[in-house]
Amino acid sequence: FYSMIGGMGLLEVNGDDVEILRVNNGYYETVYNSLPRERNLVNHPFEEPERSFMLEQCRLAKEEAKVRQFQLHHKRKDGVYVWLSVKLRYMGGSPNRSLFLFSLDNIEELKQAEKQRFISNSNSVLLKLFDRVYQLDYSTRAVNVLHVEKETIKHPQPEFSFETFFENLEAVTTEQDLDKLT
Repeated sequence: FYSMIGGMGLLEVNGDDVEILRVNNGYYETVYNSLPRERNLVNHPFEEPERSFMLEQCRLAKEEAKVRQFQLHHKRKDGVYVWLSVKLRYMGGSPNRSLFLFSLDNIEELKQAEKQRFISNSNSVLLKLFDRVYQLDYSTRAVNVLHVEKETIKHPQPEFSFETFFENLEAVTTEQDLDKLT
């Protein structure tokens, strides 16, 4: 049910601090994909770099007196990042304190689809120039074979490490040596 509504809650801006005051159960469903046993995720301030971004969005919502809509790559308390679509509206307050109503939806699947489309489009362009296309993941230091000889790899190929890839790449001297890379 909450996935239909998404998450909702109240934010308070007090000087340079942005703090979530209250949320509905949909907040936990949207951000964490489940209801937590302990609901200690509210009444905590945002941390950098989200804090500066949220302060700016709150300032704009207050000045423009309209709903602000934006996307946020939110770092959860458990260290996992999720993409959220956020709507923010100024509700009122005093000169130093402001109250905002927010709603959010998890758009992680949409962002993954955008990423795959970008990779696919990039690979299509690269295939016009090269016979093989590899994806280098610098965070895991892994290499994936995406395209070989004008065909898209339909099933994920086993990953191999940067070191193996670059060692073999340096060793390539003829066209026949390219088979060593995959």
